[in-house]
Amino acid sequence: MIGAIIGDLVGSRFEFKNHKDKDFEFLHKNCRFTDDTVCTIAVADAILNDIPYKDNLVKWCRKYFHAGYNHRFQQWIMNPIPYTSFGNGAIMRISPFGYTHKKVFADIDEEVCKAVSCSHDTDIARQYALCLVHGIQDCLRGDREGILKRMDALSIQLDESLDHLRKTNRFDPTCQGSFPQAVLCFKESKSFEDAIRNAISIGGDSDTIANITGALAGAYYGVPQEMTKALKGYLPEDMYEVIMKFQQEV
Repeated sequence: MIGAIIGDLVGSRFEFKNHKDKDFEFLHKNCRFTDDTVCTIAVADAILNDIPYKDNLVKWCRKYFHAGYNHRFQQWIMNPIPYTSFGNGAIMRISPFGYTHKKVFADIDEEVCKAVSCSHDTDIARQYALCLVHGIQDCLRGDREGILKRMDALSIQLDESLDHLRKTNRFDPTCQGSFPQAVLCFKESKSFEDAIRNAISIGGDSDTIANITGALAGAYYGVPQEMTKALKGYLPEDMYEVIMKFQQEV
């Protein structure tokens, strides 16, 4: 989960001004949390305290209403009725499920689908979210290839190379326009930081692609301690407290 949030922070300043290169200052003073982090925190807090996902997403998103939600999700925040979306908002918030160690769900797939379907009520959104959560769990077990096998089972294909993506990738805020791209950034990485740099270098919806990449890379490589410590300087106290409590209790 921390990897996803760091990815969001790093990608925040490149979302609408892409930087198709791996050479940039990593945690810049202008980095900020976006809607990806708010929604991730909301899901983590819901897991921690057994709060309905919809209720907690509404609470956190209304509290941080200017974090960068698209127009349709802003409407949902004020009137939370599920809509038929396969936007990447369904997957950028879901990483906490992959990192649950002590928390035992009767059916984790059912819980993930509840957290997705309360807003993004489509099979595509649910399938991509489940693929990410189980891919994170594979990475925590040291299985780097697990996510690729799960994608293959869903007929989700990767691009031919990062170099090709740097030439062709465009802003596409759908699951299909963010998730395969993020997985390739992780697949071709050598470290956590390298994975995030890959994600920024391909452009597109940079904060969300880096969020998903960071969720996988953080599980596989671990997040450098200095980056975890740096979070406190970028997040409000209530968000930081949820992260620390989640690490200890879940």
